[in-house]
Amino acid sequence: MIRLTKKNNGTGSWTQTGDKYIPNHNIRHKQCVNKLGELEDIEEKLGIELQILFKAIENGIFYLDMDKRIVFMPYINIDFREKEYLFSHISDVLISVRDYGKTWALTYKELEGQENE
Repeated sequence: MIRLTKKNNGTGSWTQTGDKYIPNHNIRHKQCVNKLGELEDIEEKLGIELQILFKAIENGIFYLDMDKRIVFMPYINIDFREKEYLFSHISDVLISVRDYGKTWALTYKELEGQENE
């Protein structure tokens, strides 16, 4: 994997204070735009931002079960069924990746109030 950016350490002639990333050496603007476009295409296909998806895979998710209780699922898999990406778990729970904030979230607090709807 070749990175198009590097973390900003505060040095360099053109960087602005607060920029988190800067272009890597000899990287052109067009290369960054093309890669960002490809990543955004993936996000559109998945129906979720990649950062949120990665956090879910890394840390687990909270979801609403059939009784509208908030349950933590620490280990998840991603399945592709019927043209949709789903989180799955050993308990045969299937949750649409696209339903972030509705039926599942990264934190308990994000789902509070949903259990009564």
